[in-house]
Amino acid sequence: MAIQKTVLNHSIITESLQKLYNVSVDKIERVKTGSANCYKVCAGIKQYFLKEYQETFSESDLQREARLNRFLLSAAFPTSVLITDVNGNAYHRINNRYIVLQEYIDGKNYIGHDLPDKTLFSAAELLGKLHEILRGYELPAEMYKPWVKKFDIAQAGRAYDVLLEQTAEIQDKTLRERVREDLIFKKELLNTIAPWGNCFDKVTYKNSHGDYSAMQILCADDEIKAVIDFSSAAKIPASWELMRSYMQSAADTKNPADFDAEKFQGYVRCYQSVSALSKEDLQYMPYIYLYQLGRSRYGYKEYMLNVENKAELLEFAFWRTNICRMLLQRADEISQMLISQKNFGNS
Repeated sequence: MAIQKTVLNHSIITESLQKLYNVSVDKIERVKTGSANCYKVCAGIKQYFLKEYQETFSESDLQREARLNRFLLSAAFPTSVLITDVNGNAYHRINNRYIVLQEYIDGKNYIGHDLPDKTLFSAAELLGKLHEILRGYELPAEMYKPWVKKFDIAQAGRAYDVLLEQTAEIQDKTLRERVREDLIFKKELLNTIAPWGNCFDKVTYKNSHGDYSAMQILCADDEIKAVIDFSSAAKIPASWELMRSYMQSAADTKNPADFDAEKFQGYVRCYQSVSALSKEDLQYMPYIYLYQLGRSRYGYKEYMLNVENKAELLEFAFWRTNICRMLLQRADEISQMLISQKNFGNS
């Protein structure tokens, strides 16, 4: 679900890899994964994975990811191997976008909500292991007090009003009404979620992947071979990453109304078998996730801006808003279920 049109083509990729990496390209295939433009590159008996970052990524972002990649490999964490060029560089800027080349990992990438339960629970344990490995590692902090304080209900409401005005441009009446219904709901949700910003002071922050989900996990025979794409790595609420990863991976969340709270509780327990959570992490987990989703206009904004793959992004926005509807009804139930398991300790 790439959100920006690629600046690469077959000729640019072929010439660049030959010049920079001394790689003679035989075949290039587009790979559908995540929000970046990605490619599988075949060169003789070797295969590579080429990633083109969105224009928002800076050189410092790439440097940080390269350092983290080396650290994780040194800690025997299963992840991709970055390929350095003939001069030892791990990334390059082409047509105002950065690219990296990695060893290709032959495995299944679960794009939808179809991660097998066995693999799902293994993913929870692996997330816990990642958090333990990254203890003390230096990463930028996100979702801290400045992020919470930045939230202005009036300003957010005006932003939704702008989007509501722009829906007049949607020609399909049924689609237009659905978008309007969602935007009105999310605007009204702002006042409800605002007090939950206080929860962020009470939960545990851990160094994490930042975008952990089935989409970033490569498997073979339902066994996890690697976790890829650490470009969003940051120090964030562990409980947010945990709930978000379940919602974006489990089969029961394809339709948020079917969310299985007991199965999610099992997912959390698998994580806790490796890394500790506090009572507050469990108690406030659904509220901080809903708080973040409620603030976000992602998908609707991109659709109105007419970005690449806008229809897919709008469907993603619909899905996230339906999560908001579900959590608005069930957050208390989920919170009580999590803390009732009495399986928490100091992080």
